[in-house]
Amino acid sequence: MPPDDSDALTLRCWDYGETSQVVHLLTRRAGRVHALAKGSKRPKSAFLGPLDTMVAGRAGWYRRPAGTLHVLGSFEAYDHFPAIRRDLRRYYVACHVLETISLATREEVAEEGIFLLTVATLRLIERAREPEAAVPLFHADLLRQLGFAPRLDACVVCGRPAVSAPRERISPAKGGFLCDACAMEDPHAYGGRAGTTAALRELFEHPFRDSVREGRPRHRRVDVTRALAALLRGVLERDVPTLRWVRQTARADETPG
Repeated sequence: MPPDDSDALTLRCWDYGETSQVVHLLTRRAGRVHALAKGSKRPKSAFLGPLDTMVAGRAGWYRRPAGTLHVLGSFEAYDHFPAIRRDLRRYYVACHVLETISLATREEVAEEGIFLLTVATLRLIERAREPEAAVPLFHADLLRQLGFAPRLDACVVCGRPAVSAPRERISPAKGGFLCDACAMEDPHAYGGRAGTTAALRELFEHPFRDSVREGRPRHRRVDVTRALAALLRGVLERDVPTLRWVRQTARADETPG
């Protein structure tokens, strides 16, 4: 039987015995695939050496019964994201992207858009002056593709139009903006400064590529990053550990607006 093949990105790699590795791949055609790379650590293996995380390439794998590892037959790398590997700050941000994707995707459920988003985000992290700026763009597009874009034009409880206020509440539990009158519907809602909801709405209304090209979000990055982190945590029902570092390093030199 011929192997399945697809463009793929290595999410995780770890040793299996003395000569092999277990590899988690995000593939363009088949979603997340878990496979055994037999003999990958041998000097003369078909993989030309051990596989590493955060490598894009063309993968071929042989299917095995459900619940067992597939067998990786080939992996031809075409992008190692070298600028990320040379810069620890970029590397940490990229690790957050890979960890988030590992938590947000399901095994062998095809989601081509998420694959393309992940690779595009890594390439943005490589060239951005501030790599943390890629995180809110990535989070917003990921939430949209997962079907969890929040309602930001009106209160999710009473339907009143969203208006700027000194403290604007975004509720992951309710799925969007809460007006002052409905604030107690979720005492744990994230509270951002004035303008946070408008900045989030602008971000969710534009695809990732448009957001990159037009420089969104232009302001309120700290509030937007934290609000999106709260929304993502609500969807995943757990925190993403690497996000703590990203939140701590989010720049406060926002453009007034």
